[in-house]
Amino acid sequence: MKTAIIILLTAFIFSSCGSGSGKGKDKEEFSVLRTATYQVDSAKSKVSWQRDVENKVENKQINLFGATATVSMENVSYTSDGIMPVLGGKLIYENDTLTYAELVVNFTMVRLFSKSSQQALSTEEFPPSTLKIEKLMPDSVAGKYELEGNLTIKEKTGAVKFTAEIIKTGENTVTLKGSLILQTLDWPIREDADPANVKKDEIALDLNLVFGSPEIKTDTIAK
Repeated sequence: MKTAIIILLTAFIFSSCGSGSGKGKDKEEFSVLRTATYQVDSAKSKVSWQRDVENKVENKQINLFGATATVSMENVSYTSDGIMPVLGGKLIYENDTLTYAELVVNFTMVRLFSKSSQQALSTEEFPPSTLKIEKLMPDSVAGKYELEGNLTIKEKTGAVKFTAEIIKTGENTVTLKGSLILQTLDWPIREDADPANVKKDEIALDLNLVFGSPEIKTDTIAK
């Protein structure tokens, strides 16, 4: 009888030890992912732009007193600037690591030529343009990041790369400051242009963005 009791106790002890070990192992196989999504504050955010153009030859048609004349101008340079409307955007942190950035803006006002290049100003409305950043690499300077992603303007999507300063200024606020230069002829901004007649056509974007109202989510994921 004593032998039977000892055997049962031994089996119980081994069973308990094995069960405890399994629970510990289960805990090690899972972790908690905390995702914070910050939305852009359009009222506090600003994207400034400046366009610098140098043309070798510029042909324009002028209507005067019922007659049309073509005026040919050489070595024409001009600069224009303004504020680009911010339509939307977000930043995503995963466990305090910045993993994604997105910005939606209106590029319509940067255009100074119509499709036919006959008019000085274009009235064509652009669809919203989207900048998606999926590579955010911390720089050696605190708060600085190397950003790589894709910009979509109308039907054209292309790769972009620039440096930005991204700082948490409070529990619920993140600021992003950076500059991006676009070669206009690479994008559907100046259509039907002859590259041979263009010395320079660049658009410099100055981003000054504020993100807030974070939405926090937590998920349990397997390691």
